[in-house]
Amino acid sequence: RTGTFQGSKYSGEYGDLGATVAAILLHPEARAEEAPDAIDTLHGSLREPFLKFVHFMRAMEYRDSAREQVVFSQLQDVIGQFPYQSPTVFNYYLADYELPMPKMSEPEAEPEPEAEPESEPEPESSLVGPEFQILTPPYFIGYLNGMSSLINSGVSYDCDNAKSLGVRVQVPEDGRWRNVCPKGEFMWREESSINTTLENLDLLLTGGRLTP
Repeated sequence: RTGTFQGSKYSGEYGDLGATVAAILLHPEARAEEAPDAIDTLHGSLREPFLKFVHFMRAMEYRDSAREQVVFSQLQDVIGQFPYQSPTVFNYYLADYELPMPKMSEPEAEPEPEAEPESEPEPESSLVGPEFQILTPPYFIGYLNGMSSLINSGVSYDCDNAKSLGVRVQVPEDGRWRNVCPKGEFMWREESSINTTLENLDLLLTGGRLTP
């Protein structure tokens, strides 16, 4: 708000974006391993399915075989989302979507004598997880099939039995048209030792959170 954050002065002007970004990313709630007053691990957010594809491709250094731009087929009916294909102008999911958590039944208490009426208690805050609204069984199966196809054939078309992620690209061969399979490959290679390879995968794919 003032252009300064924890003694560090940026432009010193009201509304400085550098101070704003620092305040958000360096806030204790953003950097702490556990959110204050959190119940177990009920904090954080779910990464969207299409972003998982992009993250995996960037981490594994995916490259198109023709050195061209990577073109996906429309996946909104497969994984629940696709760029510029949201069902409404707001997003693919509701910002206040509540997680379908089971409610624990409590034993009935003995009746107490009537007391003076008190003000109504504030409603308990419920857990919200907007991205979970598109984590339905059909979409999740579509994501798993798509990830399997991505690992085996890249962003290609009709190269295996899994869901094709790419569009049809054909080249002439012996007087006939042939699908280009695979359309790309991952350039990342494993290290000389298994432990080093696992450490790199842990860093690239899970951000260092892989369970030993």
